[in-house]
Amino acid sequence: MLFNENILNGELTKDQNFRVTGVLNGSTVAHQTALELENTVQTAATEANINLANKDFSIDMWVKANGAGTLLSHGTGTQKLIVGVDADSKLVVKIGAQTYTSNNIVPQNQWAFLTLSMTQDGKLSASVATDATTTTLFNEQEAVVYEGNGPLAVGQEMTGAMHELLLWDEARDVTTALQQRSVTKSPSTQGLIGYWKMDEGEGT
Repeated sequence: MLFNENILNGELTKDQNFRVTGVLNGSTVAHQTALELENTVQTAATEANINLANKDFSIDMWVKANGAGTLLSHGTGTQKLIVGVDADSKLVVKIGAQTYTSNNIVPQNQWAFLTLSMTQDGKLSASVATDATTTTLFNEQEAVVYEGNGPLAVGQEMTGAMHELLLWDEARDVTTALQQRSVTKSPSTQGLIGYWKMDEGEGT
Protein backbone atom coordinates (compact mmCIF):
# COMPACT_ATOMS: atom_id res chain seq x y z
CA MET A 1 0.00 0.00 0.00
CA LEU A 2 1.31 3.45 -0.94
CA PHE A 3 0.39 6.73 0.76
CA ASN A 4 0.67 10.13 -0.92
CA GLU A 5 1.69 11.84 2.37
CA ASN A 6 3.78 10.97 5.42
CA ILE A 7 1.78 9.25 8.15
CA LEU A 8 2.20 11.01 11.51
CA ASN A 9 2.05 8.96 14.69
CA GLY A 10 -1.28 9.35 16.43
CA GLU A 11 -2.95 11.37 13.68
CA LEU A 12 -4.86 8.45 12.17
CA THR A 13 -7.20 8.55 15.18
CA LYS A 14 -8.73 11.70 13.68
CA ASP A 15 -11.00 10.39 10.99
CA GLN A 16 -11.19 13.75 9.18
CA ASN A 17 -7.43 13.76 8.52
CA PHE A 18 -7.18 10.96 6.00
CA ARG A 19 -8.93 9.19 3.19
CA VAL A 20 -8.23 5.75 1.76
CA THR A 21 -8.99 5.13 -1.90
CA GLY A 22 -8.04 2.40 -4.32
CA VAL A 23 -7.61 1.93 -8.05
CA LEU A 24 -7.60 -1.49 -9.61
CA ASN A 25 -4.45 -2.14 -11.64
CA GLY A 26 -5.31 -2.93 -15.23
CA SER A 27 -8.47 -0.83 -15.18
CA THR A 28 -9.39 1.31 -18.17
CA VAL A 29 -7.58 4.64 -18.40
CA ALA A 30 -10.02 7.53 -17.86
CA HIS A 31 -9.34 11.13 -18.82
CA GLN A 32 -11.67 12.90 -16.40
CA THR A 33 -8.83 13.83 -14.03
CA ALA A 34 -5.40 14.96 -15.21
CA LEU A 35 -2.59 17.41 -14.56
CA GLU A 36 -3.46 20.79 -16.04
CA LEU A 37 -0.65 22.45 -18.00
CA GLU A 38 -1.20 26.19 -17.64
CA ASN A 39 1.61 27.79 -19.67
CA THR A 40 3.86 28.19 -16.63
CA VAL A 41 7.66 27.96 -16.42
CA GLN A 42 7.32 24.48 -14.92
CA THR A 43 4.24 22.55 -13.88
CA ALA A 44 5.82 19.67 -11.94
CA ALA A 45 9.17 17.90 -11.45
CA THR A 46 10.64 14.95 -9.61
CA GLU A 47 12.67 15.63 -6.49
CA ALA A 48 15.15 12.87 -7.22
CA ASN A 49 17.55 12.65 -10.15
CA ILE A 50 17.03 9.86 -12.68
CA ASN A 51 20.08 8.58 -14.55
CA LEU A 52 19.32 7.82 -18.21
CA ALA A 53 22.85 8.30 -19.53
CA ASN A 54 23.87 5.77 -22.18
CA LYS A 55 20.79 3.62 -21.49
CA ASP A 56 17.76 2.32 -23.33
CA PHE A 57 14.57 3.98 -22.11
CA SER A 58 10.99 4.75 -23.11
CA ILE A 59 8.47 7.40 -22.13
CA ASP A 60 4.70 7.01 -22.48
CA MET A 61 2.04 9.59 -21.70
CA TRP A 62 -1.50 10.62 -22.40
CA VAL A 63 -1.52 14.26 -23.44
CA LYS A 64 -4.03 16.86 -24.58
CA ALA A 65 -1.95 19.53 -26.30
CA ASN A 66 -3.27 23.01 -26.97
CA GLY A 67 -0.61 24.84 -28.96
CA ALA A 68 3.17 24.80 -28.72
CA GLY A 69 5.35 24.19 -25.67
CA THR A 70 7.47 21.67 -23.80
CA LEU A 71 5.73 18.49 -22.72
CA LEU A 72 8.65 16.99 -20.82
CA SER A 73 12.31 17.55 -20.05
CA HIS A 74 15.02 15.53 -18.31
CA GLY A 75 18.55 16.27 -17.19
CA THR A 76 20.47 19.48 -16.55
CA GLY A 77 22.82 21.83 -18.35
CA THR A 78 23.97 20.89 -21.83
CA GLN A 79 23.07 17.20 -21.35
CA LYS A 80 19.32 17.58 -21.50
CA LEU A 81 16.38 15.89 -23.21
CA ILE A 82 13.46 18.14 -24.20
CA VAL A 83 10.26 16.82 -25.79
CA GLY A 84 7.76 19.35 -27.06
CA VAL A 85 5.40 20.51 -29.75
CA ASP A 86 6.18 23.39 -32.11
CA ALA A 87 3.87 25.99 -33.66
CA ASP A 88 3.12 23.60 -36.54
CA SER A 89 2.01 20.87 -34.07
CA LYS A 90 5.04 18.73 -34.91
CA LEU A 91 6.91 16.80 -32.24
CA VAL A 92 10.31 18.31 -31.45
CA VAL A 93 12.92 16.30 -29.56
CA LYS A 94 16.08 18.08 -28.45
CA ILE A 95 19.00 15.97 -27.21
CA GLY A 96 21.87 18.13 -26.02
CA ALA A 97 22.54 20.61 -28.83
CA GLN A 98 20.78 18.56 -31.53
CA THR A 99 17.12 19.02 -32.50
CA TYR A 100 14.90 16.52 -34.33
CA THR A 101 11.50 17.50 -35.74
CA SER A 102 8.86 15.04 -36.91
CA ASN A 103 7.23 15.26 -40.34
CA ASN A 104 3.84 14.35 -38.92
CA ILE A 105 1.86 16.24 -36.32
CA VAL A 106 0.65 15.68 -32.76
CA PRO A 107 -3.16 16.02 -32.57
CA GLN A 108 -4.38 19.18 -30.89
CA ASN A 109 -7.22 19.71 -28.42
CA GLN A 110 -7.93 16.01 -27.96
CA TRP A 111 -6.50 13.21 -25.88
CA ALA A 112 -3.69 11.32 -27.59
CA PHE A 113 -1.27 8.65 -26.44
CA LEU A 114 2.38 9.56 -27.09
CA THR A 115 5.13 6.95 -26.85
CA LEU A 116 8.82 7.70 -27.33
CA SER A 117 11.85 5.43 -27.03
CA MET A 118 15.60 5.94 -27.15
CA THR A 119 18.28 3.27 -27.46
CA GLN A 120 21.70 3.51 -25.86
CA ASP A 121 23.26 3.85 -29.31
CA GLY A 122 21.06 6.79 -30.30
CA LYS A 123 18.03 5.48 -32.20
CA LEU A 124 14.91 7.58 -31.61
CA SER A 125 11.37 6.28 -32.20
CA ALA A 126 8.02 7.87 -31.42
CA SER A 127 4.35 7.44 -32.31
CA VAL A 128 1.10 9.12 -31.34
CA ALA A 129 -2.34 7.53 -31.27
CA THR A 130 -5.92 8.69 -30.88
CA ASP A 131 -9.00 6.48 -30.85
CA ALA A 132 -9.13 6.75 -34.63
CA THR A 133 -5.56 6.88 -35.88
CA THR A 134 -1.95 5.94 -35.10
CA THR A 135 0.82 8.11 -36.57
CA THR A 136 4.56 7.44 -36.69
CA LEU A 137 6.60 10.48 -35.69
CA PHE A 138 10.12 8.97 -35.66
CA ASN A 139 11.12 5.51 -36.83
CA GLU A 140 14.58 4.59 -35.49
CA GLN A 141 15.82 8.06 -36.32
CA GLU A 142 19.60 8.26 -36.01
CA ALA A 143 20.27 10.68 -33.16
CA VAL A 144 23.08 11.55 -30.77
CA VAL A 145 23.60 9.34 -27.72
CA TYR A 146 21.80 10.72 -24.69
CA GLU A 147 23.99 11.25 -21.63
CA GLY A 148 21.60 12.99 -19.25
CA ASN A 149 21.15 12.60 -15.51
CA GLY A 150 18.75 14.73 -13.50
CA PRO A 151 15.14 15.41 -12.59
CA LEU A 152 12.19 14.79 -14.85
CA ALA A 153 9.95 17.83 -15.38
CA VAL A 154 6.68 18.34 -17.27
CA GLY A 155 4.72 21.21 -18.73
CA GLN A 156 7.10 24.10 -19.43
CA GLU A 157 5.24 26.94 -21.17
CA MET A 158 2.66 24.44 -22.39
CA THR A 159 -1.11 24.66 -22.33
CA GLY A 160 -3.16 21.48 -22.13
CA ALA A 161 -3.29 18.43 -19.85
CA MET A 162 -1.35 15.25 -19.13
CA HIS A 163 -1.67 12.04 -17.15
CA GLU A 164 -0.48 8.42 -17.05
CA LEU A 165 3.20 9.35 -17.51
CA LEU A 166 5.43 6.26 -17.53
CA LEU A 167 9.21 5.86 -17.69
CA TRP A 168 10.64 2.47 -18.68
CA ASP A 169 14.21 1.13 -18.49
CA GLU A 170 14.01 -0.36 -21.98
CA ALA A 171 13.37 0.87 -25.51
CA ARG A 172 9.88 -0.66 -25.75
CA ASP A 173 8.58 -1.38 -29.20
CA VAL A 174 5.78 0.86 -30.37
CA THR A 175 3.34 -2.02 -30.92
CA THR A 176 3.54 -3.14 -27.28
CA ALA A 177 3.14 0.41 -25.97
CA LEU A 178 0.09 1.03 -28.14
CA GLN A 179 -1.52 -2.28 -27.19
CA GLN A 180 -1.24 -1.42 -23.48
CA ARG A 181 -2.10 2.27 -23.67
CA SER A 182 -5.69 1.99 -22.47
CA VAL A 183 -5.08 0.25 -19.13
CA THR A 184 -3.46 1.43 -15.90
CA LYS A 185 -0.26 -0.25 -14.75
CA SER A 186 0.97 -1.83 -11.55
CA PRO A 187 3.95 0.09 -10.08
CA SER A 188 5.73 -3.28 -9.83
CA THR A 189 5.47 -3.96 -13.58
CA GLN A 190 8.79 -5.27 -14.89
CA GLY A 191 10.86 -2.53 -16.51
CA LEU A 192 8.76 0.33 -15.10
CA ILE A 193 10.98 2.78 -13.21
CA GLY A 194 8.60 5.73 -12.94
CA TYR A 195 4.81 5.99 -12.93
CA TRP A 196 2.97 9.25 -12.40
CA LYS A 197 -0.80 8.84 -12.75
CA MET A 198 -1.57 12.55 -12.17
CA ASP A 199 -5.13 11.67 -11.22
CA GLU A 200 -5.45 13.14 -7.72
CA GLY A 201 -7.45 16.14 -8.90
CA GLU A 202 -6.10 18.38 -6.14
CA GLY A 203 -3.00 20.33 -5.11
CA THR A 204 -0.89 22.99 -6.82
